[in-house]
Amino acid sequence: MSEASTLFRRQLIPPPPPGLYPGERTIGGVRGYDAVGEAALARFEEDGCLVVHDAFTPAEVAGVVDGLLDLISGSNPEFKGPE
Repeated sequence: MSEASTLFRRQLIPPPPPGLYPGERTIGGVRGYDAVGEAALARFEEDGCLVVHDAFTPAEVAGVVDGLLDLISGSNPEFKGPE
């Protein structure tokens, strides 16, 4: 389990307040980058976003989250925040 999911599970990072991210509708998306074609691009133009399910493996996501948490924790003194 990644460090981020552990923080959420232990409630060290509080969930957002109810109503902060209201949804008006559900966007289905496509499965994987190979499914991004003309229809998906038209949906992107209409909706302003495109959900790509399974775009990254769980290991890739965990690696990115762990890397960001490592930077945020201050383990790299040269990192001064996003530019």
